[in-house]
Amino acid sequence: MGLWREEARARPCDLRGMVSGVAAVLRPLALDVDPASDRPIPKITYAILAVLLTVYYYIYLCSITWFVFVRCPQTGDLAAASIVFSLGVSSEIGAIKLFIMYVYRAKLRDITGEYLQCEADMAPGRLRARVGRSLRTVRRRAFVYWLVLVVNAFAYDLMPAFLPGRHLSEDVFVIYGFEPMFESPNFEIASTLMGVSVVFICYTAGSISAFLIVIVGYSEATMLALSDEISCVWDDACASECQQPDDFIRARLGKIVAIHTKQIRLIREVEVVFRGALAGGFACVAFGLIAALLGGLENTFLQLPFCVIQISVDCFVGQRLRDANVAFETAVYNCKWEYFDKSNMKTVLLILQNSQKTMGLTAGGVAALDFTSLMTIFKSVYSAYTTLRPMINKRN
Repeated sequence: MGLWREEARARPCDLRGMVSGVAAVLRPLALDVDPASDRPIPKITYAILAVLLTVYYYIYLCSITWFVFVRCPQTGDLAAASIVFSLGVSSEIGAIKLFIMYVYRAKLRDITGEYLQCEADMAPGRLRARVGRSLRTVRRRAFVYWLVLVVNAFAYDLMPAFLPGRHLSEDVFVIYGFEPMFESPNFEIASTLMGVSVVFICYTAGSISAFLIVIVGYSEATMLALSDEISCVWDDACASECQQPDDFIRARLGKIVAIHTKQIRLIREVEVVFRGALAGGFACVAFGLIAALLGGLENTFLQLPFCVIQISVDCFVGQRLRDANVAFETAVYNCKWEYFDKSNMKTVLLILQNSQKTMGLTAGGVAALDFTSLMTIFKSVYSAYTTLRPMINKRN
């Protein structure tokens, strides 16, 4: 058993299988990102999705807008307004990403095809094996993230079942047209609609972000593998039976340049597609966190994980990609280029210049997704909370 586990840990992962897995969880959202798939999306899927979107927008856009901006000013309950506003704003993260995926669905299918072609063009050997080992971590990262969001949704929906009496997932929230909320059949209908909406939006956000984690993770894995490859180029040339080590190095550097250049281009295409969604997600998370804190942690302790994990994972993925790029830059500089001939030295200089253009993701092309931006968001949220909290307390 121990030997089997060790072999499983050493077994590399492939992008083809990961794309198939992500495509399977995206098909219920009427999205087909797998270019190898020739199965059309069933019409019933579009019909179910239309119903789910209608329910979601009625509750988490129309009703929340009415509750926050019409009902709460009449009642003067700013704490309830903060709690419900945080629900509505935070839930829009998944809706924004879904909209972007639909707008760029053909482009994303092409990008996925290019990533798969990169894997197909990579000859079996040390480089491909190194990429495969790194992809195991990427696959685990995507699965854990998706699972945490889905579990969070079910926990949020099932929590009222463990409380005495009748409770909704958010008792202070009143759905437009469903008053009184705690009388039958309004209570049963409201509970069902809210529960379905929560699961739908968490599933949507988790599935789309898992797709982003997978394709960006492949670039991360490739950059780490290229770091090892260029670090060993001189030793491999010396150990080879080639009578002209400079020719061996030239061929190896040529492959590295081609792969590196393609990864830079693919990441730029991914960043262009998702920068709007990531910027919108940043804004929604910031406002959602502020509103959740103003509503009281005792009332929003299940909403906060959804907000925090969304922004944290986006920044984590961006940071890992930047770290892989820095590792490659360091490996290029330390590849014993001083032993190369002038032609190969020029090639190394070109690679070094390209590697200094750090690969990464941005929110709207303005803020880089990394740990620095994550800390900046948290500091800004806390500053806004400490400023607004006395005003809320005074009004209440």
